[in-house]
Amino acid sequence: MPWIEEQIKKVSMRRFLAAIAVLVIIIAALIANARYISSFFKGPQIITSATQLIAGGSPENFSNAWVSLQADKINATGLQQITVRKKRGVERSRKVSATYFVATIGQHLLVVRAHEETPTPLLTGSIKVLDESVKRNLLRGLPAELQSSLLPFLLDTEDFQADGYIGFTIAGLIAVFATVVGSLAFVRWRNPSGHAVIQQLTKRADGPALFTAMQAQVNQGSVTKVGKYVLTPQFAIHQGFFEIKLQLLDELLWAYKNVVKTRIYYVIPTGKKFSASLNFQNATLAINGKESAVDSVLQHIERHAPWALLGFDEAIETTYKKNKAQLLQIVSQRKQRLADGASADLAQDEPPSIAAEQ
Repeated sequence: MPWIEEQIKKVSMRRFLAAIAVLVIIIAALIANARYISSFFKGPQIITSATQLIAGGSPENFSNAWVSLQADKINATGLQQITVRKKRGVERSRKVSATYFVATIGQHLLVVRAHEETPTPLLTGSIKVLDESVKRNLLRGLPAELQSSLLPFLLDTEDFQADGYIGFTIAGLIAVFATVVGSLAFVRWRNPSGHAVIQQLTKRADGPALFTAMQAQVNQGSVTKVGKYVLTPQFAIHQGFFEIKLQLLDELLWAYKNVVKTRIYYVIPTGKKFSASLNFQNATLAINGKESAVDSVLQHIERHAPWALLGFDEAIETTYKKNKAQLLQIVSQRKQRLADGASADLAQDEPPSIAAEQ
């Protein structure tokens, strides 16, 4: 099997397995939230007396996480939940995020946490554990004879289904995306010839010769490897974990070393980052690495793509961005001069002519 097809199969299998992993995670999340999902679709369980609440023991023991009950009376407690927003330790805003009430149900009291407005006696929400700090604050305001009537949990009136709609939508979209990606990856694993890289080569008249040349160059070890990139005498190949892309060096127009100085707090120098910028007719590659590795990339380019302009120049940069056709014409002339036997020092005459034309 040709080397490029082997790489495509490896990338495609990784994508397929990643898609399967995502679907497994989604299924596991659905199973872990089976009680919530069941309650979401069944609707709230009707509670007719405090005895049913007491029999549950704890919120986790209720068959339905979503309940509805009729209280005899709703009493304000004056207790509020305040949400404070800070930035870098400084308070920016605060708001009332919840208000606590006490609902009378027969001889018992149930704490109600409301988020928007005063609740009506017909309560709907989820049963949760009563926070100890809330309980202590409520008990201070209750007569001693009523304190034993306080149930050990609260009813939260926040929209029970809101999170479900958001969660199901996100999970559904991710599942569809993973299914599509996984299916396409499996197809590409079975048939690498349909991959964009293969199609990119087969569309060219010299496609068969390029396939043969690539295989020979890889077999002979005529490559320069830097990070995720493999450079052969005719190709620049990006080998990502989940993707593979290819550019032909005969389409390279301009290459240069990019050096970025790094600083802490914009003042203290910490070092430099190096990359080789390869600017093609329809793409730009930034190959990052140590300075020696970046230099090896540019040496590779100078050796195998001598028609390309080398070195950074503002005039070339402007031309590449605004008038690529002109740069393409200059590079085409360089190729022709090299084919006619011109010496390597022809690289010195184009940048000034470009600058003069801007």
